[in-house]
Amino acid sequence: MPRIHWMDEIQLIKDQWLSEMFGHDVLRLALNGSQDEDDFDLCKDIRHHVERRPIFIYTKVSVNAIRYIHGLEKVGFHLVDTSIFFEKQIVTDRPFCASTKIRFARGEDKAEVGRIALRNFLYSRFHLDPKIPDEIANSVKANWATNFFTGKRGDAMIVSEHEGRLAGFLQLLYHGANIIIDLIAVDRMYRRNHIASDMIDFAQRNLNGANYIRVGTQVANLPSMALYEKAGFMITDAAYVFHYHNR
Repeated sequence: MPRIHWMDEIQLIKDQWLSEMFGHDVLRLALNGSQDEDDFDLCKDIRHHVERRPIFIYTKVSVNAIRYIHGLEKVGFHLVDTSIFFEKQIVTDRPFCASTKIRFARGEDKAEVGRIALRNFLYSRFHLDPKIPDEIANSVKANWATNFFTGKRGDAMIVSEHEGRLAGFLQLLYHGANIIIDLIAVDRMYRRNHIASDMIDFAQRNLNGANYIRVGTQVANLPSMALYEKAGFMITDAAYVFHYHNR
């Protein structure tokens, strides 16, 4: 990705995919070390370059990075989300009895996965940001999920099928000996049927060689928080997500 070098420990990196989704430049602000709060005055130099065109910048910082947080707020970034990260050791010796048919995704599932992703996310950082229209937030999630079928995103996908119709999907990434839950969604009409937990259990039993399964969710997403805690996940970290818009 193209980079705009700001300082040795601060970089703006163009997010090409999101830029295409939004129709204007989207940049990720990478904060790579300890920084004095006063150094964020240098952000004004960048703002002079971006104020004349639409731009969206996002960044994620540890909840303990108080100097960063003050500096981001000082130059116009707004808190939109608190991410909570969970982890659990993979267990495969428990009984598995799903309420729906759980299987790996096939090519013909693309349209149904896109439909579920388009209509069933409420708490993503895109949906929580009042400056991002819902239609864009929904499209981001739908495109994110369907990119799996073109090899652009995700290493595995598991789906729940009920009477020939998809009820949910679980998109996964491999990271060394760990599995990362990248996206998970259940159609509203099938919720409260343990479908999300069934898909997670299926992943644990059918993706060999992994030691831990990890996931991040929004603190505002109370149903997801309850799901992971009930499934035996433990909180490992937290971070704030900040957005900056100049339009």
